[in-house]
Amino acid sequence: MYYSEIKKQVQIYNRRSLLLLLGKFSLFSVIGWRLFDVQILQSKKYKTLSKKNQINIEILYPLRGKILDRNNNIIASNEDSYDLFLIPEQTNSVEQTLSKLSEFVPLDFKTKRKVIDLSKKVKQFQRVKILKNIDWKDLEVIEANKLDLPGLHLIIIFFFT
Repeated sequence: MYYSEIKKQVQIYNRRSLLLLLGKFSLFSVIGWRLFDVQILQSKKYKTLSKKNQINIEILYPLRGKILDRNNNIIASNEDSYDLFLIPEQTNSVEQTLSKLSEFVPLDFKTKRKVIDLSKKVKQFQRVKILKNIDWKDLEVIEANKLDLPGLHLIIIFFFT
């Protein structure tokens, strides 16, 4: 092998290694820029999104059944009560949701104003009670239109009599 052939071969290897080095550098630069963009520049956006993925703790009350005396008279029993709650962070506009709700269930102005004021004061993802002890007719209407009412949740409360 002649010196000129070896020189050409070394130049080819040097060119290839330089292209590979530039390719690797550009790939890691793109990945590095994307990490910087997500973690530093858009951190506020992703913090907000992560707060929406929080765990929601609910208390599940036990059913105790009927308690009878020795003459088979009912002393105590369970009764279901449905309460309607609003989570302000799960709706775009609290006022709009309440006005949509008032089309299905009668809500007075005082209740709406109270819910709107409370929704501005509560911590994130905390529930605001709108109605308590809802009758069966209103419960059916709310459940049927639940897709049009974002942020509203019906919760069963057991009370004992």
